Amino acid sequence: MARPPALTGIYALMARCLAGEATPEDIHQLKTLCEQDPAWCAEFESMRGLWAEAYGAADEKPIEEDLDRVSRKLKARGLR
Repeated sequence: MARPPALTGIYALMARCLAGEATPEDIHQLKTLCEQDPAWCAEFESMRGLWAEAYGAADEKPIEEDLDRVSRKLKARGLR
């Protein structure tokens, strides 16, 4: 059964972040999504674990650390 387009978009967003292909806007969207609904943050952490198993990524730090780091860089550049 196909996922609704909006839901598919959220998972595509998460995949781009995990693959290192996310734009600053993608990262901002994911951070906002996690702030609005912690269940999405938990879903992203689950995806990160699966991604690590599939692709060998050993990064276990919480996504918030990555998102906060990127957010600080954007603010420093006056982009956010």
